[in-house]
Amino acid sequence: MTDGNKPCGAVGTLFILGGTDGQEPVPLPYRRTSVPLWRAWMGAAFETGARIVGKWENTHASVSTVFIGVDKENVPPLLFVTLLEIADFAFTMRYETWHDAEIGHDLLIRLIAAYFAVVAYPGKREESVS
Repeated sequence: MTDGNKPCGAVGTLFILGGTDGQEPVPLPYRRTSVPLWRAWMGAAFETGARIVGKWENTHASVSTVFIGVDKENVPPLLFVTLLEIADFAFTMRYETWHDAEIGHDLLIRLIAAYFAVVAYPGKREESVS
């Protein structure tokens, strides 16, 4: 039995980025050629950095936001993910659009930078985040 766009048991709907700015998620219809096409696009996007919304790190933490290209039944689809890593702690946030992912990425960087500048190390300031 199928669920419209994909066969029963499929991992999720596959997306690539397109549109005039290259930041618009475009769903791939389920076909035999969709998975190889998606893999090829994701590989090329990895090489060129087209999947990367933002990356940031300092001596205490790192924040990375990328397009993941697959959705598992979310409505609306959440195709962008931010990963925050601090020592043994990891936290993720997901977004629907590139724009939302940029905002979330920047906000998290500002929160982490402010935390380390003010709370964790009073009197010692991190580099400013612009």
